[in-house]
Amino acid sequence: MVEIFNRDEDPISAATRTANYLSTPYTFDWVGENSDFEENDRIVPEFFLDYTCVQGKPLHSLVSDRETIFSTAVLTFGKWATPYTSRHAYSLNFTLTKRCFLIATSDCRINWYIIMEPSGFQEVFDDRRREVQIADGMKNSAMEKYHAEMLAKHILHLFSSKSTLAGSGVEQTWKLGSHDHTKLNKKQWKAFQEALFDSWAEFVDNNTDEFWDSHLPTLHAFDYGQDIKIITDNVNDPVSHLAGQLKAVYNITGAASFSCAIAANLKYIRSLDDENECILALLGNRECIEDEYPTQADRRGFQFFPLGLSPRAGNFQARKPLRLLMEEVFDEMIAKTAAENSNRKVVRPGPMQGYSLLKQAVRHSPEVFSLSKAYYTAGLCLDRNKGTQKNLNKRALILQRINAKGSQYARPISREIQQTKNAVLQENIGYRFENIINFDIASMDYGNRSFDYIVSSGMLPLMRFWGSRVEDYGSLLYAFMPNVSNPE
Repeated sequence: MVEIFNRDEDPISAATRTANYLSTPYTFDWVGENSDFEENDRIVPEFFLDYTCVQGKPLHSLVSDRETIFSTAVLTFGKWATPYTSRHAYSLNFTLTKRCFLIATSDCRINWYIIMEPSGFQEVFDDRRREVQIADGMKNSAMEKYHAEMLAKHILHLFSSKSTLAGSGVEQTWKLGSHDHTKLNKKQWKAFQEALFDSWAEFVDNNTDEFWDSHLPTLHAFDYGQDIKIITDNVNDPVSHLAGQLKAVYNITGAASFSCAIAANLKYIRSLDDENECILALLGNRECIEDEYPTQADRRGFQFFPLGLSPRAGNFQARKPLRLLMEEVFDEMIAKTAAENSNRKVVRPGPMQGYSLLKQAVRHSPEVFSLSKAYYTAGLCLDRNKGTQKNLNKRALILQRINAKGSQYARPISREIQQTKNAVLQENIGYRFENIINFDIASMDYGNRSFDYIVSSGMLPLMRFWGSRVEDYGSLLYAFMPNVSNPE
């Protein structure tokens, strides 16, 4: 439990004392007196796979040969124009403008896109505006409607003419934007991908539009928020468990690249004596984290999000890893994997973020936990001795809004206070570091193109760092005892 507790104490007594603890008139002080790491303190990490993105090779299927419940796909034309939102777009050598068609989703939160990849010509970027061009391309990624209609017509033809797709539930009456959909089993989903690519030359021959002549269909699949827990009971578990999960969904030999986010949820445990412990809350230390991005180039894309209206503690995101991670993990990882793949660079670290796990407990919509909206418990419970006058004035304005008759803010505040209390009870007050890693599958030696290699050479070194190098990253965090009460 978060409050001081005795391991041998009766659970009912512990629960009663916890309730009393949470009802005491203290504020939730995000920027209270932080605690230095002590000799017997420990940080216990849990690891999660929170994001994956697979970019296929043109005209190659991405479906695994393994039969699992995760291999089904819901095929539909109803969401064809959904913008492509994976950050993997920033590593492509072309923009996605008018080149995407969302063809299916999976039960495990995977979005499957048909991407028309340029062939035979190189897209020219303005180096000063490259990221803006890519971001604009993602917003406008849907194909021209008449191109989408041509592609949909061809897909319907495949389902009516191929015996391997018979009985799939796809009807010739389907239209773009309709609610029609069907769940394809593993065999049908793979047969569709193979039929689409096998028939592509014939499709291009039957259509005079030059768009099809200058592009090749490629599958991209990505997900957000699966948060698959990675088993780490012994040194071999992460490889066998995580690689097995990925093999069940994707055929890596059909992939050009693979990206993933490895997340480390950190729980801070303080030993008080032989029988008592307490769990401290964690937040990012702004000064120390900013020191990890020392140059203007390093700071490009870096943002810090203060919590509790304090400039000193909060969450962050950046386009590259902490300098500490580059020096202690990624530099060696890049060199080692290059040596194992004919001196080709096959691993590239991507964006990174760090945030309080309270975000997961409290945030139920994009408007909550947002500085711009400014109606969260942290702001109301700001310690007057820690806040600037500007922030204290902002706090007063928030209270004024809440107390106004018919205020729209009262309910979110009330809910967040309760959710925060629940998070304290459930010990969900740690900190999460999350880093994206990109793997260039096409550049790997053939024998290394496997999820076993990806997990062991790229993911494990990062997990070992968070598990064993507390003395190195501990200074990046504030640790403190959380107290919760209703704002006055």
